[in-house]
Amino acid sequence: MKNPRIIIDASYIRGMDRSKAQSCFGAICERGGRIVIIDTLLRELFSSNQWPASQIKLRTCEYYIEVWKHIPEMLRYELKQKNPCDPLYEKTQEVRQIIFRDGPLRISDDSQKNEISNGITKLFEDLVGAQEFKKFAKRIKRASGNQDKLMKFCYDFVNNPYNIRIAIDIILSKSEMGSSLNPQDVDDTWVIWHFGKSLLALFCDTQRKDEGSFYVSESFKERLVNTSYDLDYLISLAFADAIASHDKREMSDFRQWMFGDTKPLIDSYCPKQIARVMDSLKGNSSDRLSQDLGGKDQKALSQVDFMQLSLEERRQILAQQAEQLKSYYKRTRDERTEWQAGDFIDVY
Repeated sequence: MKNPRIIIDASYIRGMDRSKAQSCFGAICERGGRIVIIDTLLRELFSSNQWPASQIKLRTCEYYIEVWKHIPEMLRYELKQKNPCDPLYEKTQEVRQIIFRDGPLRISDDSQKNEISNGITKLFEDLVGAQEFKKFAKRIKRASGNQDKLMKFCYDFVNNPYNIRIAIDIILSKSEMGSSLNPQDVDDTWVIWHFGKSLLALFCDTQRKDEGSFYVSESFKERLVNTSYDLDYLISLAFADAIASHDKREMSDFRQWMFGDTKPLIDSYCPKQIARVMDSLKGNSSDRLSQDLGGKDQKALSQVDFMQLSLEERRQILAQQAEQLKSYYKRTRDERTEWQAGDFIDVY
């Protein structure tokens, strides 16, 4: 890929000084990378009084920064327009100037935080109560003692198109816009698709912690504020190539459940290590449909191995492959039309 996009989260910026920022961001930008900052990053840095120091660090790569829209803003667009939303601000240069001259675009106060947690809590109540997910909740609890088994099961669950569309249907039912969007028209090019995946990941997390019986408690709501910030980064990561973060265990698991190994983590401040990640991204410009559950290569799954899986697991794999191919062919439609048409010569 020509210009890999790297999401930067608050933990990564907080852990560096100006000299580290220059060398780390330099290792990304020198290899054609773009630094992606989202509104959640600005909000977190401002609320913790870290914005002035972070602003100085970000200046070292100011002209390699892309500013992406806030997740709620993109969701509102998709519900209204019934089309996928491009995360990039159309006037990103002007937005950069606002950020570096006048401070963050938005500042979230306590009432907004409560609104965020209450909104997700309402969605989550319906998600946990969905009859289709009852059996999955039990299986997650049973697998919680085996990390490898839990990782694979949660990846399968979160990336199953059928489950994602159930989550999307719940999101639509809670929308104040009364959208008539059909979940069957949505695929992984939409923000709402990945928002649905993030709710499924949250479901997996609460079930393994056996929080299903008190998911509306005040302690859960309080924790949900910070978790919702993490989910913003991960939903945006669907449209980027990697994330720079000092992953908390919870966020690391969410990232694996949502993306497997397709979205690398940069957690080092060593320019050489960062350069290796960037080179691997640029070397992986071929289609990633070969990535399978939990990051394993589907090509390595022989026909015999496949047939030994349970019927449910086979259905999940085939459903995921069909969904990936659907979005792949949608993205490459113009290119494919061009080469399939060939060159026509008028012989008459």
